[in-house]
Amino acid sequence: PEPGAWLDARCEWLEVQGIAYPGGTRRSVLKVELSTNRGQSWQEARCLFSELPCDDSVGTSKSWVRFEATVRLPPAGTSLEARCGTPLTELWCRAVDDAGNAQTLRGSGGARGGYAW
Repeated sequence: PEPGAWLDARCEWLEVQGIAYPGGTRRSVLKVELSTNRGQSWQEARCLFSELPCDDSVGTSKSWVRFEATVRLPPAGTSLEARCGTPLTELWCRAVDDAGNAQTLRGSGGARGGYAW
């Protein structure tokens, strides 16, 4: 959904697609996780590693990886502004690299380093 869009109150699941990359490090993306409750719990996305060309798996970027997921939404009426639908006010997404390092909420190198931008 677009920012500010309202979901039907009966909506329990949301289809999500995106792209992850390891931030210019010499690591590879191992997995992608999504959260609908501000990081209290995480749901793993399906990374489409089979789409990566062989020559794109080396170098400083180690490939951009597409991912997709069907995310379970919080029950209607549990958000602060539950009215005629369930507002999904935030959907957090983070990548985890092949060394097990999870992307942080805020990056250390400026405003665009974490998943909260």
